[in-house]
Amino acid sequence: MTASRLRVLGTYFSRSFCNASSSASSTSSEQGSSLGSSVSSRYASTLLSLARKEGALDKITKDVKQFRSLESDHPDFKRFLQDPTIPKGEKQQLVQELLKREQFSDLFQRFVGVIEENRRMENLSSIVGTLDNMLRGDKGQRVAYLVTASPLTEWQICFLRKRLIRRFFPDDPETELEIHVKKDPSLISGFTVQVGERFIDLSYRKEMRDVKEALRQS
Repeated sequence: MTASRLRVLGTYFSRSFCNASSSASSTSSEQGSSLGSSVSSRYASTLLSLARKEGALDKITKDVKQFRSLESDHPDFKRFLQDPTIPKGEKQQLVQELLKREQFSDLFQRFVGVIEENRRMENLSSIVGTLDNMLRGDKGQRVAYLVTASPLTEWQICFLRKRLIRRFFPDDPETELEIHVKKDPSLISGFTVQVGERFIDLSYRKEMRDVKEALRQS
């Protein structure tokens, strides 16, 4: 992590509730799965439209790549975004300082500011992921983001790729679908997958949540 990132995020990482943030992150993750693609797609579509209007597609593409690299290299950053115990003003200041120091485009910074004002920071990762899919779709690239409870074999990934192509691209069975796989034990079993704006949750965690909700309403 660069020195600037350490300065910006140092306040968070040194706080006494750092260990407790993992449980809060898990709760946010469950809520994010149910909110799923509707919130992410709405915000991502808005930013994509603005980028086209302002002729800033190349800048936004670079921003998305840089943001996803930051999340991938430093998981604590994602937990920081999702931690509900951090006061809104403090989180906004730290995030905006980070984006400025890392030279994200003005459009991306303004957009994240809107997300902060609307109290949707816990969805920022999903929004950027959806936007990444949309940008790739514009270039003719097709990508699926697969999150599984346990590691998959190459055979299982190949099988899932064929099933996903059949479901999402029935008119183009020979299409190339790039799959990014991530492990999340909190799903318990099963998987979630996002292709463009479409999101499917076939995890046991979701089944348990649905059962609890049904019992609560009965």
